[in-house]
Amino acid sequence: MDKPKTWRALIIGPVFVVFVNLAGPYALWVMRSSAMTSGYLPLGVIFPFFLLVLLNGVLIRYMPRKALAREELVLILVMALVGAAIPTWGVTGYLLSVTAAPFYFATAENRWAELLHPHIPPWLGLTDQAALNGFFNGLPDGEPVPWGVWVEPLFWWLGLIAAIFAASYALMVMLRKQWVERERLAYPLVQVPLDMMQASEETGGFPAFMHARAFWAGFLLAFLILMWNAIHYVYPYVPEIPIGSRWIPIARQFPNLNAMISFPVVGFTFLIQADVSFSIWFFHLLSNVQMGIFNRIGFTIGSGDIYGSSQASQGWMGFGAIAFMVLWGLWMARDHLRDVFRKAFDRDVDVDDSGEMLSYRGAVLTLLVSLVYMVFWLLMSGMDALMVIPFLFAVFVLYLGITRIVMEGGLVFVRGPIVAQSFTVHALGATSISPQGLTALALSYCWQHELKGFFMASVAHAGRLVGETRFSRGTFTGAIALSAIVALGVSIWYILLLCYQEGAYNFGWWIFRRGATVPYDTMMDKLANPFPTDWGRLLFMGIGSALMGGLTFLRYRFMWWPLNPIGLPVSSTYASQMFFLSFFIGWLARVLVVKVGGIGFYNKARPFFLGMILGGFAGMGVSFVIDLIWFPGEGHRLYGI
Repeated sequence: MDKPKTWRALIIGPVFVVFVNLAGPYALWVMRSSAMTSGYLPLGVIFPFFLLVLLNGVLIRYMPRKALAREELVLILVMALVGAAIPTWGVTGYLLSVTAAPFYFATAENRWAELLHPHIPPWLGLTDQAALNGFFNGLPDGEPVPWGVWVEPLFWWLGLIAAIFAASYALMVMLRKQWVERERLAYPLVQVPLDMMQASEETGGFPAFMHARAFWAGFLLAFLILMWNAIHYVYPYVPEIPIGSRWIPIARQFPNLNAMISFPVVGFTFLIQADVSFSIWFFHLLSNVQMGIFNRIGFTIGSGDIYGSSQASQGWMGFGAIAFMVLWGLWMARDHLRDVFRKAFDRDVDVDDSGEMLSYRGAVLTLLVSLVYMVFWLLMSGMDALMVIPFLFAVFVLYLGITRIVMEGGLVFVRGPIVAQSFTVHALGATSISPQGLTALALSYCWQHELKGFFMASVAHAGRLVGETRFSRGTFTGAIALSAIVALGVSIWYILLLCYQEGAYNFGWWIFRRGATVPYDTMMDKLANPFPTDWGRLLFMGIGSALMGGLTFLRYRFMWWPLNPIGLPVSSTYASQMFFLSFFIGWLARVLVVKVGGIGFYNKARPFFLGMILGGFAGMGVSFVIDLIWFPGEGHRLYGI
């Protein structure tokens, strides 16, 4: 093969971005099928990328001069992952729904018009009632989409989102060497596509693992089970193989355990270190025991807030744990960060940043400018000056913490234990926040919500992959910026088009119904029932930090200590709950394989679980095609939570 051609990657990459930003909303809201953009390795990326790798294998064998080089595939993958972070749950779904909701769903009963509308800046809200009715109910035939009414609010919202993206990018540049080269985090989610790209003429043009019988055994196991269940869609009398969500009761007032089996999650769990996978399911089990005991004795510190753990005590313990993890990680990186700032301000020639996606000077200046803009923007949106620092602290603790967990633990799906809005209002106390500040917090759910997909994790994966290419950092950074711009443009255009054609409310989905109103209902409740600083929640946050500190000490002090602390911050989250059995199966399989046959047997078994991952994605992709043809609007959701 010839050396990589940048222009080919910069054409194919945006095609992937456009595809995932069209397929994601259509599959989720129109087809009601699998969530194409959910998680940190989305179905809408990995399945078409797998097809591209197979097509490239044919080219390697028969037309090697036309085949894509490995570095081109890496750049395409990076662009696709960045683009997939934008639609539906990532940014644009909530951005549009939460922006439109306060003036559409206002009623005499909820008193939004009286208590919230005066505090929404006119440049952020959408007040045109005809445009709102068309958005949620659909336009009459022949009536044009009112694009113009969205220009002003989207201009200002996208300015804030650009600053968040820029800050996230800068932080990942500053931490890349620490995570990749010094701490050697595993980055399990990108190991599969990296293995897929290990193809040459010597291996017949296809990845080496595809020549192992174990790979095809795992692939067919996952693929055929999903296809058997697809037959059940058409012929209900054919018994379905029960791999979907099933709740197993444990004891009265104890949370149920979920017995869902996700083939990709099982496969990824097998690939990560046993202490990490063990901690994920074990801490979830302990969390359930704690919640059950608290339920039995009637202990509570209040109800959990939306997008967090169902029990407030667990959520705040998790946030304390994640805050400790982030702050400890920054402390451990202090020597490296000192080098970063020396290079940024002193131009220290001894500090090498040539392998980074952006120079350290550029990263530090980008971070500072972005943070200043974010503070200014939040103040202008109505946040009280007292709120901005704790809010941004919580935002970046969650972003950095979840990113670290994904890079080290390989969790395809993970949420934060609470959201930044919850931390801000309970730490300061609702009595200390003005009605205007609470309204601004409600508006912030436009971009700070579930954390199912956000830019920082995609950029962290890009930081791991940048070492796999010889492209200049200008090319790499430009490709990522191009992906984000294309994704935002295509996603906003297509979602608005869909909503005005179909009526967003008719999608019957969380984001445009309850998800659109819950931010305002939440803050209205705080406004109607104000409270001072919630020391009970802060106490549990401290307990979580102390537990995380103790577990971290034990891990560093004793080599035999079996518990990795990474499972504690997310032990009570919805994702851990849904995939409990899949985590357990993947962990048990790895432990048994290593115990029976050692590392040699593990290497032989690895293709089986790679096959299970790709067979699962392939089966879900084919199932989506079946939904597209035979079950439009009544699809089957096999991927996502």
